[in-house]
Amino acid sequence: MKISRIWIAFAAALFAFGCACAPAEEEAAVPIMPAIEAPVGESIIYGQSLTESALIGGMAMDPFTGESVEGFFQWVNGDFVPGVGIQMCQCEFVPTGFDTENYLSVSFRAEVEVRPIPLTVLEEPVCMRHIEYGEKIGWAFLSGGICADPSGNEVPGSWVFADGNAVPPVGRMTAAAVFVPDDSFHYDGAACAVEVECVPCTPDVAVRCSAAWPGQPLSVCVLEGWAAGMDGCVITGVFAFREGGLVPAGDGTSYDVTFSPDDSVNYLPVTVRVPVTFGVRNILVEAVLEISYGRPVSEGKLTVRAVDEDGLTVEGKLKYDERFAGLASLDGQESIGAVFVPSDPSFGGEIPVSVRVVYR
Repeated sequence: MKISRIWIAFAAALFAFGCACAPAEEEAAVPIMPAIEAPVGESIIYGQSLTESALIGGMAMDPFTGESVEGFFQWVNGDFVPGVGIQMCQCEFVPTGFDTENYLSVSFRAEVEVRPIPLTVLEEPVCMRHIEYGEKIGWAFLSGGICADPSGNEVPGSWVFADGNAVPPVGRMTAAAVFVPDDSFHYDGAACAVEVECVPCTPDVAVRCSAAWPGQPLSVCVLEGWAAGMDGCVITGVFAFREGGLVPAGDGTSYDVTFSPDDSVNYLPVTVRVPVTFGVRNILVEAVLEISYGRPVSEGKLTVRAVDEDGLTVEGKLKYDERFAGLASLDGQESIGAVFVPSDPSFGGEIPVSVRVVYR
């Protein structure tokens, strides 16, 4: 039997209509990259790896809807040991749960603070010497002392006073000592309290007998001189022969002269031998030092004028006391000690002089 062409055409049309009406196959969803608000790594100390730094905060969100994306943050290389300071290290967000199919993992950099290794004071340092009133506390000099890292290893370094330029009062006190490691980049410092003793200063003195008379007791002899502390500043006080009632045995004999400071708390009395010479001509010496604040004595401009009893100029040379010649600064001091050495020995040798300080 032959099939009619009409029926064939009808069947083909019916098949085409069926295909057109069949539902289309759904396309698979493409995962997207979430928007990241980076977390911050918990601070660690130098030598620890990133695994020891917990990631704090942070958020992952759908870039279109703003909804939170389920997942967790982690360091890409947890075994990495970062250097000291604020470091930016590789981190990633990993989606979890149902969000695994809809969102991608994201890599970025997160901040972590790496602190220097803390130290523990195992043994405190001690002062090598007492200081005298007027000396800086740093001149006590620290000795000994041991600091160790968290593993108990001794760390090399040195101890200094936190305020080494302070001038303390007389007595015992505690002062802050600071340990400075040789490797101060990777190791933190340490501090402790140490005991410092400041004792009264023994002044440095220069004195001479400028007038004496045969047959007269020492008490009527004329003494001139100065006394100064550790900082070179002149100290007020009185010079007197210890045995004022004695009559000098002869020209050139020496006797004890004691300097008694007005400030007996911070300064000690000092006794020196002074020759008594009859007929010594009196000399008036005036000395002025012009200097800028903070500059050493050697950079100042010194003006000296010396005259005898008749007003005649006396030739000679002024020299600073050895203790004060190298002073690095005279800030606030009104005078310092020196001696004038006449060229003519008949004037009786060195003459004590208080040099007036003028700041410019």
